[in-house]
Amino acid sequence: MSDRRGRARRLAPCLDEARERIEGRADEIRGVLSAGGAFMEQFEWRISTEAKWGIEKLDPEMWDHPDLYRCWSGTAELWEIWIKGELEALVALGLMSELQMSFFRSLGWPSWPSAVSLDADTPAGWKARSAENACERYLAELWEDTRSARERDREAMVGGISAVGSWESKELTLEARISVEASAPGVQLSTNCPTPLRALEVGLVYREIAADISAAFFLND
Repeated sequence: MSDRRGRARRLAPCLDEARERIEGRADEIRGVLSAGGAFMEQFEWRISTEAKWGIEKLDPEMWDHPDLYRCWSGTAELWEIWIKGELEALVALGLMSELQMSFFRSLGWPSWPSAVSLDADTPAGWKARSAENACERYLAELWEDTRSARERDREAMVGGISAVGSWESKELTLEARISVEASAPGVQLSTNCPTPLRALEVGLVYREIAADISAAFFLND
């Protein structure tokens, strides 16, 4: 999807969920930020699974903007957004956290083998489930939307990593360790995957998420 308005519409239901998630914490986070600090929290969101998220106001002189924020969220990956305005930054924080947790429920951890064969090597008791909220429906849509690209780029990607240790395509970089980085204006998503195929699967979905977030917050104006 190349149309920015279309990307923003696709992500809109997830933004509504993010606003609901962050609403109960907004005053607390604002209090930390107004005191000149950076908010950071680590929490257990499922048994033996910890997540971190945070937000900080950036130095206006260093960044040449009076109201610029960096927000980030990490589970098995690190997602970052640089965004103007406190309210927008709070919503972006909630969005990243919701999407990361939904990614696990929809497609598994990035560190697991190919999502098309998860049953072969995953913790006992884990099963992909039918989408139950907007973020899970969104990720299921992205998985289908990137199917043709996975099939098209598979051989070129594996060959590139084998030959030179990396592969790049339209804001997506895969390296032999295997690290995945997807970017769009104001957005950086990164993680590590065990195999080239899993890196391609995750990377293509990440690339769409990054572009959609950028469009939704008008970060590429």
